[in-house]
Amino acid sequence: MIAAPIGVPAAEFQPSDFAYSALLPIFIVFGAALVGVLIDAFAPRASRYVAQVTLTCVALVAAFVAVVTISRDNLSKTASGAIVIDGPSLFLQGAVLALGFTAVLAMAERLDRDQPDTFTQAGAATPGSPQETAAVRLGATSTEVFPLTLFSIAGMMMFVAAGDLLVMFVALEVLSSRCTSSPGSRGAVACCRRRRR
Repeated sequence: MIAAPIGVPAAEFQPSDFAYSALLPIFIVFGAALVGVLIDAFAPRASRYVAQVTLTCVALVAAFVAVVTISRDNLSKTASGAIVIDGPSLFLQGAVLALGFTAVLAMAERLDRDQPDTFTQAGAATPGSPQETAAVRLGATSTEVFPLTLFSIAGMMMFVAAGDLLVMFVALEVLSSRCTSSPGSRGAVACCRRRRR
C-alpha cells in the first residue's frame, strides 16, 4: 500500500449529482420493462397478453407525460455530464415515445383470431411444421416482445440524451438488446415457467 506524502491532503470523493426528475421518463420505461419481465415469467398464460399490452401502453403514455410536463422544467446535465437533458433531447425522447406507442399498438393487434398473436409461437420451428401447429394449439403467445420493446425504447431515450461516448455505447447496447436477446430471453422465461409448474 502506498501512502500519500506527508503534508499533501488526500483527494475527497465527489459524488455525482443526479437530476432524478429530468431522468424520470427513462426510469419509467426501464421500470415498466423490468415489471414486464416479471409478468412474463410469473403471470398465468391466459392473462399475460392483456397485462403486457396494458403495462406497455400505460408506461409509454406516462413517460411521454413526464417528458412534456416534468422534464422540460429540469433541463440540465446530470450524472457528471454523462446525460444531457435539453430541448433537442426532450424533443427526440418525445418522438421516440410517440413512435414506440404506435409500434406497440401495431404489434398488439389481433385481426386474425385463429392465431394468438402476430408473432411466431415457436421461434425455432419451421412455419407450418407440426411443432408450430402444436404451439398454436396450446395457445402459446410471445408476450416477451413487449418488455424487450420497452428496453429498446429506453435505450433510444438514453441514446439521444447521451453526453459522452460511454453512455452512448451503453445506450446502443440496451436499444439493440431486443435483437440479441430474444432467443435467450425465451429460454430463460421458459425455464422459470417450467420450474413454477
